Amino acid sequence: MEYALGMIETHGHTAAVEALDAASKASNIIFPSMVHVGSGRVAVSFFGDVSAVKVAVDCGVAAAERVGKVLGSNVIARLDKQVLNSLFEYVSSDDNGDSNKEKSDSEKKETDKNKQLESNTEIINENADNAEKENKESEEKETDENKQSESNTEIINENIDNNSSDSNVVINNTSLFDEDVNKKIDNETASNETVSKKKTRKKKKNNNNQ
Repeated sequence: MEYALGMIETHGHTAAVEALDAASKASNIIFPSMVHVGSGRVAVSFFGDVSAVKVAVDCGVAAAERVGKVLGSNVIARLDKQVLNSLFEYVSSDDNGDSNKEKSDSEKKETDKNKQLESNTEIINENADNAEKENKESEEKETDENKQSESNTEIINENIDNNSSDSNVVINNTSLFDEDVNKKIDNETASNETVSKKKTRKKKKNNNNQ
């Protein structure tokens, strides 16, 4: 297929947009592009078959003149292949530039997202480390408390044993004292009985003598 090139140059951005929109709606064109030349001049170009490009240029010029000023327009039919390839490459480079920009923006967003994710991961890990440290400190404190409790229990048991031993000594001493008292009572009782018997015998003897 032999391509034709349609071009419209306007003064002002609004007229250029209107021309490009009308050209695209009026006919089947490809690779529409718009370039700001400078000093308010804007160039619109597109490709297609000869008849489609002619219709597109006429409609674009008419639309642009309603809102602004048209500086010029032209249709080049059956472009030389070298010119065509050069123009296609230029349009393609513009598209690639936009694509690369979008890609760069996307990569930047992805990088920022990864950085934020890494930051969040670091915060989560730090919180986990702090929680683990607190749990460890709590376990150590509980262990110390258990050891102190066991030590106190041992001291209490030791005191109980000592008190029990002292009580047994007191009981033994009390038993010995009671035994001594009982022996003294028994001795006194026996002595009293002996004295009583002696008095009785003496009394009987005196009575017999009388």
